[in-house]
Amino acid sequence: MKVNFYVIQRYLSWLTEGRGASNPETIDDWETYEVDMDAMIREARQNGDEDLLMLAIDSLVADPDGRIDEFVGHVYAFTDEDLGDLFSHAFEYIWPDAVLSAPGEGPDYQFVPMSDEEWAARKGG
Repeated sequence: MKVNFYVIQRYLSWLTEGRGASNPETIDDWETYEVDMDAMIREARQNGDEDLLMLAIDSLVADPDGRIDEFVGHVYAFTDEDLGDLFSHAFEYIWPDAVLSAPGEGPDYQFVPMSDEEWAARKGG
């Protein structure tokens, strides 16, 4: 399924460019990201995109190669492994009863840049 890259990038920027990513001394302290995780899911819910975000994170964590680095942000030089860990932690924090897909078995999402109009048409809105 083709998903608007910019929509997912916007949500994930809460993690890759927020408070947690802004302090190199606490970059591996997942608790510093909780405010950012809360803001990310609040915005996704307000926009009706919670399921989309959950499946997008699942897709990126299950099949990161050549894709996850597109969401690195501009604040901290996260490695692909760092992003996988961060997104996995966010998934488990936000949806504690959900289970991430096994490697290579996540949702088949293609993150494609598209206009708001094209995205609305794909979503049926």
